Amino acid sequence: MSMKIKLEKYLLSDSTYLTGKREGKDVRKKLKLDEEDKKKDEVIFQISKKITGINVSFFLGLLEKSVKELSEAEFKEKYKFEYEDEETEELVAGDIAYGINEALGENFNSWKLL
Repeated sequence: MSMKIKLEKYLLSDSTYLTGKREGKDVRKKLKLDEEDKKKDEVIFQISKKITGINVSFFLGLLEKSVKELSEAEFKEKYKFEYEDEETEELVAGDIAYGINEALGENFNSWKLL
């Protein structure tokens, strides 16, 4: 059995963009994702066209712990993202990929070269 989560419920007031590490952590706590990580059930995040993006800080607050505790493959097997339409997917899928890479420590930061 899968758990479905409508992420638009967690948008702040008139915003179309999910932001804030603390906000992401609060949502993680409300959804009891620490417990979900231990279950075999799939978790599906439903992303409506009301959402135009997910800031990396929100993503990390929400899912960094899951990405780190599960392998990348296990995370992608367990946590799914469903988009209302192609335009929404084009806007948000890159944010999710970036968040996963950031949680894994795989994003290259050019400032480290300075």
